[in-house]
Amino acid sequence: MRADASFAVPVKLWALLCVFAGVTIGGNVLLTCILTGGALLYLVLQRSFRLAASYGCFYLLLALLLYGIRFHGLRMPVFSEFYVLMFWNLSPIFLVSWDLITTPPGMLSAFLSRLRMPTPQVQTIRELLDRKCLVMSCTTDKIDAMLAALARPPKLIITDSQVFRTVYDKKPAESRLTSFSVLFAQYKGDIDYYMEGANAIAQLTPESRVLIAEACTHAPLAEDIGRVKIPNMLRKRIGEGLQIDIVSGTDFPEDLASYDLIIHCGACMFNRKYVLNRIGQARTQQVPMTNYGVTIAYLAGILDKIDY
Repeated sequence: MRADASFAVPVKLWALLCVFAGVTIGGNVLLTCILTGGALLYLVLQRSFRLAASYGCFYLLLALLLYGIRFHGLRMPVFSEFYVLMFWNLSPIFLVSWDLITTPPGMLSAFLSRLRMPTPQVQTIRELLDRKCLVMSCTTDKIDAMLAALARPPKLIITDSQVFRTVYDKKPAESRLTSFSVLFAQYKGDIDYYMEGANAIAQLTPESRVLIAEACTHAPLAEDIGRVKIPNMLRKRIGEGLQIDIVSGTDFPEDLASYDLIIHCGACMFNRKYVLNRIGQARTQQVPMTNYGVTIAYLAGILDKIDY
């Protein structure tokens, strides 16, 4: 199946709910046959031709067996009428469920990320509220409207690192600027070492080797910041020959000497001791290390203009 032909996850969930309701409420052979035909068409529209054809043949076999059982007294000791009816009635659910289960992991991660606020944002907002701060939030396209609605400029703007430059260009001169990733560089790591490590980007060449380390083991998104966006930004600046290795979770090389730079995520899933251990490992082997937010600020040309 072509990835660009796949329906969005909410559509798949809605389709599963519909066939489940249809099978549960209907409960007759004819309605189930109609639902199965609809489920097969649903797969064809997503260009999942192989699954649709193979299950279509299986369903045709079920139809022949059911016909033989009902009208000719066919009896089978292994595959009894109970199993024939079970597969017949549950076929729409099987088809739509399988399509949902085999959805590309990146699509599922992108959908689930919309249902919850990422951990760094949650922790940061909670800390600000505990300090009795007034917290307001908006998306990037609403910055101008948000600032216009305020009686005075905010003292601090915390943004997603990916839109550092956009927010910097729009912020009031008196408002300080940072990002969730930069805050976590201070909270979980060694911000001074990260700031120093960012300067190593200027020394990279197309023959250099960079290690990107993620704490999470989630399925990568289509526009994943660590696996797609930062590598693209680096190669655009340094050259397409730049070698970038990516590790996730607890995978972290013992020997770092072959790397010219290590870029770590915000490490919201790790404790500070664990992150400092990685920093100590890099420092011992004299390998510069920084994190996502600091890297993006450097590449955006505003590293000296952010707060941490």
